[in-house]
Amino acid sequence: MIAGVIDRIVDKKHAVILLEDEKKERVISVDHLPEGSKEGSWLLIDIQGEAIKHIQLDEKKTEKKQEQIKNKLTQLRARSTGSRFKRN
Repeated sequence: MIAGVIDRIVDKKHAVILLEDEKKERVISVDHLPEGSKEGSWLLIDIQGEAIKHIQLDEKKTEKKQEQIKNKLTQLRARSTGSRFKRN
């Protein structure tokens, strides 16, 4: 199984999935996505040859990554307490 994240959905028809280990992207029909999938969702994908045999939503990894992003944004906001430039 390969981990991948849904990078974007194009025209509500195609999902662009970034494959973590392979450093590649795959474009598939949104009809093949598991229920509840959306941009930013992590997936476990079974690929045999060039064919995708099975896709499942990895809810734990999705939650973990969202929490990491939330924490990073909090850190960045705490660091930027205001502008370094003075107003006239």
